[in-house]
Amino acid sequence: MDLRPTPEQDALRKVGRDFIGTINPLEQLNRNVDEATRFTSRVWRKLAELGWLGLTVPEDLGGAGATHSDTAVLFEEVGAGLLPVPLLATVAHVLPWLTASPDSEELIPAVVGGERRVAFAGASVGGRTLFDAFVPLTVGGTSTQPLLSGTRTWVIGADAADAFLVPVWGDAPAILLVDAAHASVRPTESLDASQSVSEVVFDSAPARILLSGQEATDTARRVEDLSGLFASAEAVGIISRLLTITAEYTSLREQFDRPVATFQGVSHQLADLYVDGELARSLVLWAAFETDRLKAPASLEIAAAAAHALPAAVAAAETAIQLHGGIGMTWDSPLHRYYKRALFLRASHQGSSALLRQIARDVLTPAG
Repeated sequence: MDLRPTPEQDALRKVGRDFIGTINPLEQLNRNVDEATRFTSRVWRKLAELGWLGLTVPEDLGGAGATHSDTAVLFEEVGAGLLPVPLLATVAHVLPWLTASPDSEELIPAVVGGERRVAFAGASVGGRTLFDAFVPLTVGGTSTQPLLSGTRTWVIGADAADAFLVPVWGDAPAILLVDAAHASVRPTESLDASQSVSEVVFDSAPARILLSGQEATDTARRVEDLSGLFASAEAVGIISRLLTITAEYTSLREQFDRPVATFQGVSHQLADLYVDGELARSLVLWAAFETDRLKAPASLEIAAAAAHALPAAVAAAETAIQLHGGIGMTWDSPLHRYYKRALFLRASHQGSSALLRQIARDVLTPAG
């Protein structure tokens, strides 16, 4: 197993870092996050031109056909630069559904090209993650023309969406495509202002079935796994950037005529930050490598990566804020933005306890 980056991945990392650093430099981060919807509108087509929206989409469907390892590299840079766009939602939550359905081939090039925006409406009131739906939707109409009624909350990017992908579970699982013209969108406040979140209400909305039955169930597992993988990669980027910012600040700030970074109480915390970040990176690389090798999401490895990386990013932000002292608590500091993105990523996915239970089941259950 060779987890060293390829020349192509190094080039992708450089392009990602340079582009994000240009459009979202640290000194403008607060403003861009507060104007996330307008910022996304300005840069979305450019992301499409760079091929980022369709990285994992096969080339014959208009995508780049990149590996999951390549895509994880890019999401690490997205996390480090705190890019305030719904890229994770598009790449991990939307496009896997579309590429799995033979009835959406005409829509994929439009999404990959940035011409149409589709949002994943998977969570409802009481849902613990983006993939829970405890409040059922009502599907009426006929088998050829379903009519959808109900509410979905915590829908990322709904305010600019042209259509919604709506999973319906129960005795007849399915994924439905609903035009935004037949939905009511109510923006809601989000802890992470860099991700616009809305409540979406459907009232006898005409829908089209993209997948149903076991295909829908299997694709749902794939979507959740891929989201965990790329969210963990974002978390690695957050940890890396927080370590850089904090190491630079504590090297410049002095107490008793010495940089505070030279005190053990500070340097040991920086060392712990580094170790947590490198462990998270190794787990993400392993999970992405196995996903590419198996040509299917490596659920065990992804669970291991998410169980460490997502809470580690939250802890890294808390450490960074503490080591910055009073300035770390100010609104002008970008640290609280990283903290909120880390909290958002952690809340959007299964908690560490659930992931560790999943790992235990997978490891301890006899094969066959």
